[in-house]
Amino acid sequence: MRILVLSLLAAGLATDAAPNKAADAAPNKAADAAPVQAPRDMNREMARLVREMQLALEGGSARALLALIDSAKFDDYPRFEDMIERLMRENTIRAHFASVSTASKSPAGSPERVQAVLDSEMELSRKDAVGQVVRRRGQLVLDVEATRRGWRITNITPRHYFEPL
Repeated sequence: MRILVLSLLAAGLATDAAPNKAADAAPNKAADAAPVQAPRDMNREMARLVREMQLALEGGSARALLALIDSAKFDDYPRFEDMIERLMRENTIRAHFASVSTASKSPAGSPERVQAVLDSEMELSRKDAVGQVVRRRGQLVLDVEATRRGWRITNITPRHYFEPL
Protein backbone atom coordinates (compact mmCIF):
# COMPACT_ATOMS: atom_id res chain seq x y z
CA MET A 1 0.00 0.00 0.00
CA ARG A 2 2.76 2.44 0.93
CA ILE A 3 4.73 1.53 -2.19
CA LEU A 4 1.66 2.20 -4.33
CA VAL A 5 1.09 5.62 -2.70
CA LEU A 6 4.75 6.51 -3.10
CA SER A 7 4.69 5.38 -6.72
CA LEU A 8 1.62 7.49 -7.41
CA LEU A 9 3.20 10.51 -5.72
CA ALA A 10 6.42 10.10 -7.68
CA ALA A 11 4.51 9.79 -10.94
CA GLY A 12 2.41 12.83 -10.09
CA LEU A 13 -0.79 10.85 -10.48
CA ALA A 14 -1.90 11.03 -6.88
CA THR A 15 -4.97 13.05 -5.98
CA ASP A 16 -5.09 15.64 -3.21
CA ALA A 17 -6.57 13.01 -0.86
CA ALA A 18 -3.54 10.72 -1.07
CA PRO A 19 -1.05 13.17 0.53
CA ASN A 20 -3.57 13.82 3.32
CA LYS A 21 -3.81 10.11 4.01
CA ALA A 22 -0.03 9.84 4.11
CA ALA A 23 0.15 12.83 6.46
CA ASP A 24 -2.56 11.31 8.65
CA ALA A 25 -0.67 8.01 8.83
CA ALA A 26 2.48 9.62 10.28
CA PRO A 27 0.78 10.98 13.47
CA ASN A 28 -0.97 7.63 13.93
CA LYS A 29 2.43 5.92 14.06
CA ALA A 30 3.49 8.28 16.84
CA ALA A 31 0.22 7.66 18.67
CA ASP A 32 0.74 3.91 18.38
CA ALA A 33 4.18 4.22 19.95
CA ALA A 34 2.84 6.12 22.97
CA PRO A 35 0.96 4.09 25.60
CA VAL A 36 -2.76 4.35 25.08
CA GLN A 37 -4.71 5.14 28.22
CA ALA A 38 -7.94 3.20 27.93
CA PRO A 39 -10.87 4.27 30.07
CA ARG A 40 -10.57 2.48 33.38
CA ASP A 41 -13.25 0.92 35.48
CA MET A 42 -12.60 2.69 38.78
CA ASN A 43 -14.20 0.02 41.00
CA ARG A 44 -12.27 -2.79 39.30
CA GLU A 45 -8.98 -0.91 39.64
CA MET A 46 -9.63 -0.17 43.32
CA ALA A 47 -10.55 -3.82 43.97
CA ARG A 48 -7.28 -4.91 42.34
CA LEU A 49 -5.26 -2.42 44.40
CA VAL A 50 -6.95 -3.48 47.66
CA ARG A 51 -6.39 -7.16 46.82
CA GLU A 52 -2.69 -6.49 46.17
CA MET A 53 -2.46 -4.63 49.47
CA GLN A 54 -4.08 -7.54 51.30
CA LEU A 55 -1.79 -10.11 49.66
CA ALA A 56 1.29 -8.04 50.51
CA LEU A 57 0.25 -7.79 54.17
CA GLU A 58 -0.58 -11.47 54.50
CA GLY A 59 2.56 -12.47 52.60
CA GLY A 60 4.72 -10.36 54.91
CA SER A 61 6.13 -8.40 51.98
CA ALA A 62 6.93 -4.83 52.95
CA ARG A 63 8.42 -4.27 49.50
CA ALA A 64 5.19 -5.30 47.73
CA LEU A 65 3.05 -3.10 49.98
CA LEU A 66 5.34 -0.09 49.68
CA ALA A 67 5.42 -0.51 45.88
CA LEU A 68 1.70 0.38 45.90
CA ILE A 69 2.49 3.78 47.43
CA ASP A 70 3.61 6.91 45.60
CA SER A 71 6.49 7.85 47.91
CA ALA A 72 6.86 11.34 46.39
CA LYS A 73 3.28 12.34 47.24
CA PHE A 74 2.80 10.34 50.46
CA ASP A 75 3.25 12.70 53.42
CA ASP A 76 5.95 11.54 55.89
CA TYR A 77 6.72 8.49 53.76
CA PRO A 78 10.00 7.53 55.54
CA ARG A 79 8.22 7.12 58.88
CA PHE A 80 5.43 5.06 57.30
CA GLU A 81 8.01 2.94 55.45
CA ASP A 82 9.82 2.18 58.72
CA MET A 83 6.52 1.30 60.42
CA ILE A 84 5.52 -1.12 57.61
CA GLU A 85 8.95 -2.77 57.51
CA ARG A 86 8.86 -3.28 61.28
CA LEU A 87 5.25 -4.55 61.12
CA MET A 88 6.19 -7.16 58.50
CA ARG A 89 9.39 -8.17 60.27
CA GLU A 90 7.86 -8.63 63.73
CA ASN A 91 4.27 -9.78 63.08
CA THR A 92 2.25 -12.38 61.27
CA ILE A 93 -0.79 -10.79 59.66
CA ARG A 94 -4.16 -11.88 58.37
CA ALA A 95 -6.13 -9.11 56.73
CA HIS A 96 -9.52 -8.61 55.17
CA PHE A 97 -10.64 -5.46 53.38
CA ALA A 98 -14.13 -4.72 52.08
CA SER A 99 -14.84 -1.67 49.98
CA VAL A 100 -17.52 0.59 51.45
CA SER A 101 -17.38 3.36 48.87
CA THR A 102 -15.27 4.68 46.03
CA ALA A 103 -15.52 8.25 44.78
CA SER A 104 -13.64 10.21 42.15
CA LYS A 105 -11.90 13.33 43.47
CA SER A 106 -10.53 14.57 40.13
CA PRO A 107 -10.91 18.20 39.13
CA ALA A 108 -11.11 18.72 35.37
CA GLY A 109 -7.77 18.48 33.57
CA SER A 110 -5.87 16.84 36.45
CA PRO A 111 -4.66 13.27 36.95
CA GLU A 112 -7.36 10.84 37.95
CA ARG A 113 -7.78 10.73 41.74
CA VAL A 114 -9.99 8.42 43.76
CA GLN A 115 -10.85 8.10 47.42
CA ALA A 116 -11.78 4.63 48.65
CA VAL A 117 -13.24 3.85 52.06
CA LEU A 118 -12.59 0.31 53.31
CA ASP A 119 -13.86 -1.72 56.23
CA SER A 120 -10.79 -3.46 57.56
CA GLU A 121 -10.13 -6.39 59.85
CA MET A 122 -6.61 -7.43 60.72
CA GLU A 123 -5.32 -10.17 63.01
CA LEU A 124 -1.79 -9.70 64.29
CA SER A 125 0.44 -12.04 66.23
CA ARG A 126 4.12 -11.65 67.09
CA LYS A 127 6.48 -13.92 65.21
CA ASP A 128 8.95 -14.30 68.06
CA ALA A 129 6.54 -15.27 70.84
CA VAL A 130 3.53 -17.41 71.43
CA GLY A 131 0.91 -14.95 72.40
CA GLN A 132 -2.58 -13.84 71.99
CA VAL A 133 -3.84 -12.73 68.61
CA VAL A 134 -4.69 -9.04 68.47
CA ARG A 135 -7.62 -8.05 66.27
CA ARG A 136 -7.98 -4.62 64.76
CA ARG A 137 -11.13 -3.37 63.11
CA GLY A 138 -11.78 -0.02 61.57
CA GLN A 139 -12.28 2.01 58.46
CA LEU A 140 -9.38 3.00 56.27
CA VAL A 141 -9.50 5.84 53.79
CA LEU A 142 -7.17 5.47 50.81
CA ASP A 143 -6.41 8.41 48.53
CA VAL A 144 -5.30 6.96 45.21
CA GLU A 145 -3.99 8.55 42.02
CA ALA A 146 -3.47 7.21 38.51
CA THR A 147 0.19 7.39 37.44
CA ARG A 148 2.20 6.09 34.50
CA ARG A 149 3.00 3.04 36.64
CA GLY A 150 -0.65 2.37 37.45
CA TRP A 151 -2.69 3.34 40.50
CA ARG A 152 -0.66 4.42 43.53
CA ILE A 153 -1.74 5.26 47.08
CA THR A 154 -1.00 8.87 48.03
CA ASN A 155 -2.44 8.78 51.56
CA ILE A 156 -3.79 6.30 54.11
CA THR A 157 -5.90 7.38 57.07
CA PRO A 158 -5.50 6.39 59.92
CA ARG A 159 -1.87 5.35 59.66
CA HIS A 160 -1.64 4.11 63.25
CA TYR A 161 -3.74 1.13 62.10
CA PHE A 162 -0.49 -0.37 60.74
CA GLU A 163 1.61 0.05 63.90
CA PRO A 164 3.36 -3.17 64.92
CA LEU A 165 2.55 -4.91 68.20
